[in-house]
Order: sequence, then C-alpha cells, then structure tokens
Amino acid sequence: MMYNRQKLLLQVVKKLREKGIDSKTYLVKALFLLRQKFGFEAVGYDFFPYKYGPFSNEIYSDFNALEKEGLFNEATLSLTENGLALAEKLKEDKEIFSEVDKIINSYPGKTEIKKFVYDNYPEFTVNSNAPRMIRNNSEKGICSIGY
Repeated sequence: MMYNRQKLLLQVVKKLREKGIDSKTYLVKALFLLRQKFGFEAVGYDFFPYKYGPFSNEIYSDFNALEKEGLFNEATLSLTENGLALAEKLKEDKEIFSEVDKIINSYPGKTEIKKFVYDNYPEFTVNSNAPRMIRNNSEKGICSIGY
C-alpha cells in the first residue's frame, strides 16, 4: 500500500526532473513550501528546524520505501521506469501542481529557493549550520565611530 504523500513525492520528483532539477535540497524546500501553503492534510509531511533549514524525516523514509519498491533511485533523485509509469497514472491535484509550477518558475535553482525559505521562514532556520545568506536590501547610511 502506498501513502498519499508517497504518491505526491513521486509526482513532484517527476515534475522537478522534467525541469532539470535534481537537488534533494530543492525537493525538500519545495515540499516544505507546499506544506506551508496547503497544510499537513494535503502534503503529509511534518517539518522541523534542522541543520539546513526545514527538514522532514518522513521524506527520507519515503525515499527508502520507494527505492525498495523499485520506483525511485535516491542517488540520482530520479524515478525508475516503473516509478515514472506509476506517476503518470496517478491523478494530480491541479491546485497543488499549479503551485509546484509557480515554485519552479519563481525559484529556478537551489540557491533561490533556499534564500526564499530562509528569508520568509526564519523560525525553521534557527538550528541551521548553513552560513547566513547576505542580503542585498540593506539601506545605506552614515554612522559615527563614537567621538
């Protein structure tokens, strides 16, 4: 039996690969953004602050389960032929996949999606080991050195 979240994971991986994205970091951040927008019921993953921002153990458990089923290859972050065939048969939630398209179009790479998540969800980056991203939006000003 396959969980709904595993079906969603297959479909999201398929969509990301179609756009040439093969980053686990990107995938986790994209699923996090879907979770923030649609809630747990729609996405099925819980996230907590970890070393590189929001993290979900369930995603990695699902990687292993789908790999054992012969549907997914974690090393290449890609679907097998059977996984691809199954993902194409599954009914897509149009609203969720419209949002996946928006995410991909708004954040074409790992750096962009990471910056967005770090800037907009700082509560999920408190345990992060990643260097803080430098923001370019600081105001210029003059200051005194204390005379």
